Amino acid sequence: MKKEKSGKVRRLFVLAGVLLSALFLSTGAEAATHYVPDDYGTIQAAVNAAAVGDTVLVRPGTYHEHVAINDKTITLKSTDGPSATIIDGSNTGRPVTYWGEPSNGILDGFTITNGKASSGGGVYVYKGDPAIKNCIIKNNTASYAGGGIYLTSGACWVYVDDSVITGNHAGYYGGGIYSTVSCAMPHNTEISGNTAGMYGGGIATIGFCSTSLNYDTVISYNSAASKGGGLYSSGSSGCNSAVRTFNNLVVHNSSETGGGVYINTNAFGLLDSTTVAFNKAATGGGFYSLSDYGHYWLVNTIVYHNSSLAVLPVQCAWGQCTILHSDIEGGLGTGYYGDGTNISEDPLFVDPANGDYSLSPDSACIDAGVSSYHGNTAPDHDIFGNPRPQGDAHDIGAYEYSGITVEAAVNIDPDTLNLCGKGQWITAYISLPDDYSVGAITIPSVFLDDAIPAVKADIQGGDLMVKFDRESVVKYLEDRDGDVELVVSGMIQPDRFEGSDRIRVKSPGCSGKK
Repeated sequence: MKKEKSGKVRRLFVLAGVLLSALFLSTGAEAATHYVPDDYGTIQAAVNAAAVGDTVLVRPGTYHEHVAINDKTITLKSTDGPSATIIDGSNTGRPVTYWGEPSNGILDGFTITNGKASSGGGVYVYKGDPAIKNCIIKNNTASYAGGGIYLTSGACWVYVDDSVITGNHAGYYGGGIYSTVSCAMPHNTEISGNTAGMYGGGIATIGFCSTSLNYDTVISYNSAASKGGGLYSSGSSGCNSAVRTFNNLVVHNSSETGGGVYINTNAFGLLDSTTVAFNKAATGGGFYSLSDYGHYWLVNTIVYHNSSLAVLPVQCAWGQCTILHSDIEGGLGTGYYGDGTNISEDPLFVDPANGDYSLSPDSACIDAGVSSYHGNTAPDHDIFGNPRPQGDAHDIGAYEYSGITVEAAVNIDPDTLNLCGKGQWITAYISLPDDYSVGAITIPSVFLDDAIPAVKADIQGGDLMVKFDRESVVKYLEDRDGDVELVVSGMIQPDRFEGSDRIRVKSPGCSGKK
């Protein structure tokens, strides 16, 4: 999920980098670089030899290790990225452990897999605040919590950036990420296909002052047996737990209750500019919140096309619950903070069957959002990093509709169409300006004259070849004769493209019949 950082998120990551750099420089020692296996045969040996501020660079290979980084700030990085560099726990232990302070540092460019532990099957962080970047954390198991990542005892903030967390399992809490008395910050990250035996298939935040702050992140196809297939939050009486999402896509998660999101007692949920769709649960398919000792805000958020309607109590622990400038399937009663600003209309996703949850040009969610609320500011970009707003106001959901139309070159074959002739297809060849790729065109969005959908598509050279059903085109043109201009248009997210070509229509009295 590589997207350009922007706005608030970029500033947070720059600040994190400055703080880490300052910590390295404060040691007064010149940082060294240690290579594995050139200088040391194992990653652990290099980590043990490294001083604060040093870098351990790991060359491609599979390393069957249980790496522990204790009370030191170093950078552990692969030279060739996660596809080539694997830390494999061999199902006998945890691949990576950070323990104690100051265990800040960076973990960059590894696949972390086949870990097995009671907590933190893949990565375990106690107190330290490492930045986890460009990693694939997959197929790890925790018998209790945190199949992929486990954060505890003041591990705050732990940045998880440009990473994939998938296929992990926890026996009880947090198949992908578990956070307790700590703070997780996924950004530009995919959390998918994780499972939990009870709560929080994707992410679980539990207990005193725990937070999951998710930016520009996809949470999909996770499952929990009981509550919170995608996200689960439950706090304590002394301090609330919180889930906060900004520009998130929460789709196709499942659980018995709260398929997408579950907010338990002493917990707070804020969903801002988030799309919650196609999640499954017997109760609260997309979103479920308890009314006692909990609170939630839904702002600029879509909750639609889930298996059952959201459970949205009017009164929360601290007064009115907030639903503001959001699109909620089934509509709302009265008494919410934000009454009169919400809608209940199909958001008209471009192609959800193929994973495109951006907005079609006719969506009621366009320009229906808000830029500030309760003293907070909505994101200044969308999940792709495109600026918000593009129109008169923010759009509702994770994606901002640009309203930009890209001029395409279109060549329709045949040049002359005999309505009495035979054949199966009418073909159009589409080429785009150099800044765009025809491979990014959403095929189900491609239409001829906004009337006839494309049936097939294939890339040939630098062009996209699309085919329209000939019989449908003939019927559409049966009253035409002579030169006709036809327009081919569609979506190339976040923009729209359009181009036209002229063909000659011959209608020798057959009225479109063969």
